[in-house]
Amino acid sequence: MLVLVAALALVGCGSAPPKIRVPDVAGMTAAEAIDYLVEAGLEISDHAIRTAKSLPHADMPVTGTDPGAGSLVSSRDEVHLEFPAIRVAEVIDGLTMKTERGELLRLYGIELPKGGICSPADSKLVLEKLVLGKEIFVTNPTGSAEVEDEGTIPVEISMQGLNDVGYQMILHGGAVPNGEPRGEHDVYPNGLADASCRPAVAREKVAEEAAEAEEARHREELFAEFNTRWTCAYNPTMNENWYDDVLCVRGTERHRPILREWDPFVEEWEMVEGAKAYEAHLNSKVRD
Repeated sequence: MLVLVAALALVGCGSAPPKIRVPDVAGMTAAEAIDYLVEAGLEISDHAIRTAKSLPHADMPVTGTDPGAGSLVSSRDEVHLEFPAIRVAEVIDGLTMKTERGELLRLYGIELPKGGICSPADSKLVLEKLVLGKEIFVTNPTGSAEVEDEGTIPVEISMQGLNDVGYQMILHGGAVPNGEPRGEHDVYPNGLADASCRPAVAREKVAEEAAEAEEARHREELFAEFNTRWTCAYNPTMNENWYDDVLCVRGTERHRPILREWDPFVEEWEMVEGAKAYEAHLNSKVRD
């Protein structure tokens, strides 16, 4: 497993970047390795330091670097620390797993669904399908070097070919966002999609109910607007009166205003404009 830890400082534009020999840091802790790299002249980003010094990597021995020890690198090169592979030995529940080294990792930013079709047991099965027995790549978004009260380490997890396990848990219906800040990593969509812990019939029923609820909400919004706002439009009558050819409607109310009585010859476009103005006048009274 590789963790990016060093981005070398850029030098002035007028000279070639100096060459620096990568020291051997195998067997050191992450903190010791970072200090050693700094002493060798490598400048390390704050993000890299936080990643390497936070759990679970803070307690792991460094196995080497890439480029390897003894390599000459320039100030525009990147140096990585290598750590032992992290594999999931046991899934405790839909949020928590135990590694082969015994660490308890908790997926950051999500929680188990409360009620609904997907039970805690379903969530555990979803997580098992994703990670059990597999190598995972771990980052600690809190940068903490201490475990939580429950003995867990909050982590974001990716895998080969899988960008974000927490995101996949939500897509599969095994979890929902819990509001923990994820910054640029907050890619959780609203709602659940294609939940693997649900049978196909249940998924169709959920989708159908969601569509019906959305349609009902839209109807309520339209009904509320229809019953609170006036709508006026050109609507000619069959009588000889040119001035009442606008009809205003609000719910079951109907009203024909007399417009442009002073005009001896009224054209259709004038009544259309008059309808818009009168509609605005009526609705301004509604708002008041």
